[in-house]
Amino acid sequence: MQKTSKDNGFNKMSDLSRILVVLFIFSVILIVAVQALTLSKVSKILSLYSESLNETQENREVESVGQEKEYILRTNPVAKRMDGIYEKIMNREIVFDDLLIGVPLSAELLEDISEYNGLVRNLKGFFSDLAVKNMIALFELPRNPDGSLFAPDYRKIPEDVREYVEVITDLSLYKNSTELLCSDSRLAFIIYSEGGGSAGMWPYFWHTELIKDRKDIQEDLNRLFELTEKIILSLDEEYEKLYSMN
Repeated sequence: MQKTSKDNGFNKMSDLSRILVVLFIFSVILIVAVQALTLSKVSKILSLYSESLNETQENREVESVGQEKEYILRTNPVAKRMDGIYEKIMNREIVFDDLLIGVPLSAELLEDISEYNGLVRNLKGFFSDLAVKNMIALFELPRNPDGSLFAPDYRKIPEDVREYVEVITDLSLYKNSTELLCSDSRLAFIIYSEGGGSAGMWPYFWHTELIKDRKDIQEDLNRLFELTEKIILSLDEEYEKLYSMN
């Protein structure tokens, strides 16, 4: 009986030891997990802080460059004119000769601008006429007795329709014209109100089906896209030269 009692006591001590060991191991694991989580959070905070510092530095550099550019535009008349040329090209507007006076552009760049002007005039005339006819069809404006579209004098077109025509004409000179036409708030009503029928699909055919029989217009568009990219790159190079001189 005494031996059994001793054995039971020993077993109880052994069980208690196992429990203590398990609790110790669990405590160690818990401490390690907490430390790992803490380190992860600290690391994340440091990373975010570092990113914030980098972003702040980049913003300061951008602001500095922007301020220097603004200063050059204010103090250098040549840079101001070049910026005006750049804006005209980006907006697909005619670059008039008076804007080129005193600007040291290469002969090639001047030829490119001259060709660009001719393409813009021609394409704006074509797409303006196409837009007028499209608006006549959409708004069911008067037609000729034979059923053909009747395009009245431009000044007699209703003012709101004329505004649509001007917007469409301007956006027609961009490679992503379909996207621009569909996202323009001024055209949203006339496009999406006709969405259930073919009339609302015209922006998707503007540079394809609607000009498939006009190879000359297709060629002019492609040439315009090439020229605008080339002129913009050339202007950037010329501006860098001015920037490095200041």
